Amino acid sequence: MEPTRVYLKDYQPPGFEVKHIDLHFDLREDFVVVTNQMSLRRLKTGSLELDGVQLKLRSLELRSTSGGVQLMGASDYRIEKDKLILDHLPEEFELKIVTEIKPQENASLEGLYKSGSIFCTQCEAQGFRKITYFWIVRMS
Repeated sequence: MEPTRVYLKDYQPPGFEVKHIDLHFDLREDFVVVTNQMSLRRLKTGSLELDGVQLKLRSLELRSTSGGVQLMGASDYRIEKDKLILDHLPEEFELKIVTEIKPQENASLEGLYKSGSIFCTQCEAQGFRKITYFWIVRMS
C-alpha cells in the first residue's frame, strides 16, 4: 500500500488546546497499559477527534472543571476506523484514556515497540498514535 502524502497546507489547528498531559506506562511482558491524562480547553465548536492505531481502549474518564468524575460508557463516545470521537464535551475538562498495546507485535518501528527485550519508541510524525489516542493530522 502506497503511503499517503501529507503536505503542510493539509494540517489544520485542533479544536481543543491541551493545557497539560501526563503519560504513565505500565510495562509488562505481554502488553503495556498506557494511561494518558490530559487537561483540555475548547477552542472552537465540534467533536474531539483523537487518532489511534492498534490500541485496545480499556477505559475513558471525564472530569469537568465544575467537579465530578464520569466514567464514560460506549454511548458517550464512538470509535470509527482509527479515531476515537467524543461529542458534547464541556469548555474545560480532564480526560483520562487508558489503553493497552502490544509492543512485541508492533513491527512498524513506530510508536512503542520491542526490539528483543528492549522497549523502544519512535514518535516522529505519526508514531505517537500507536501509543495512545491523540490528534495528529486534521485535513481540510
